[in-house]
Amino acid sequence: MLNTLSGCFHAVGNGTFFTSKIRGIDGSEFNWGYDCGSTSENTINKIIDSSYLEFNDGDSIDMMVISHFDDDHANGLLTLLKKHTIKRLVLPYSDWTQTIREISINGSHGVSASVVLFQLNPALWLYNNDLSNRVEKIILVQGNGGPEDSDESKNPVPSPKILDESLILRDNSDELNVPEQERRINDTFDNVFFDLGRPINSSGIKLSKLNHTQPIGALSGIFEFVFYNAEKTFKKLNLVYEKNGELRAKKSHVKLADAKNDIQQTIESINLHQSVNSSLDAEWREKLKTCYQKHFGSTNKAKNNISLCMYASPKTTPHPHYFIFTRCRQSYEIHSAGLIFTGDINLTAPVLDDFKSHLGADRWMNCGLFQIPHHGSADCWEKGHTKKIKPAYFIQCATPTLKHPSQFVLDDLNDEKSVVYNASRQNPVHFSYGFRLRRM
Repeated sequence: MLNTLSGCFHAVGNGTFFTSKIRGIDGSEFNWGYDCGSTSENTINKIIDSSYLEFNDGDSIDMMVISHFDDDHANGLLTLLKKHTIKRLVLPYSDWTQTIREISINGSHGVSASVVLFQLNPALWLYNNDLSNRVEKIILVQGNGGPEDSDESKNPVPSPKILDESLILRDNSDELNVPEQERRINDTFDNVFFDLGRPINSSGIKLSKLNHTQPIGALSGIFEFVFYNAEKTFKKLNLVYEKNGELRAKKSHVKLADAKNDIQQTIESINLHQSVNSSLDAEWREKLKTCYQKHFGSTNKAKNNISLCMYASPKTTPHPHYFIFTRCRQSYEIHSAGLIFTGDINLTAPVLDDFKSHLGADRWMNCGLFQIPHHGSADCWEKGHTKKIKPAYFIQCATPTLKHPSQFVLDDLNDEKSVVYNASRQNPVHFSYGFRLRRM
């Protein structure tokens, strides 16, 4: 007998919605997914309601990963939670300062008011939508700042290596068997979310932080997930500075805690913390932007690369012949068992090289299917990437438009005669395989 994995990039077009089930030889199961959004909210809601997911109606989702907070990656989460509880909701760790910038400056074309509240305070968002008991735990994945910029240190410190031991996900336990692997955080001190009258730490939702060097293991460790977060902190972007042991905003020079209080008052004054059916200020985004720029200025240096990437695969062994991988019938073929998800990451050459180094050679060569970031946008790809990623096959989530996918990206893929699948609004991409890890 073999362990099996089935997975599907659903037909949401420009967006991403992936669901998967892993079945162990012993009958155990692990339900998981990556992103849940589309430029057409109606389209993704219909798919969720149609029960075409890899798990059954009412099943708990053991782990759901949201790469970032644009609507086309997160706006189906509300409907998903009405049908499924989520044991672990995995999000990118982001300083609250960066969150406000993304919402007010970068978000006018991609983030609705509802998803904004989810980003500011997930507990309040769940409460406002009568879903308070649908998420057990939120895990925030923090990176190490991504690759060094050209104007940074000429002698960069090597990134920490991925740990050898996976953090095994188990039900009915706090999963904190090693303090360094995962730690609960107090949001009052970690400055991730906004209080808004319903702090996460008093909501009943467990909140913890994980460094992306820590793999996560499912089904007693036979399957692993490895994350990659390239976001830089506001301190590294030089938009805050330290004085007398306290962080201060670069432009207003006030303490960071005071700047946060000022921005929270603005959020409440424009009714962004209320239900989306309430009287939201029509100019809410502009008012939030004004308050943000009062403290941090309008510099483009704050532009960040927020998209939580993930590698998912049966755990590889040092000797390939101890790993059995069989493709199942009636599914798309993939090159190998490993899957790499990228969300909307800006995959510059330094970022791609850093991501590859982060995963290591064995995991990188085990990649059988690689998600082209940002629906094939030319802004997130560079010529020659295909050659670095092959022999993996490729998946892009897009219903063809003017820029998604771009001809530039398609040409790079075609030049290498790559196998490319397209999850459009009409066509899902489903695959499945069996695997067994032999003991040496």
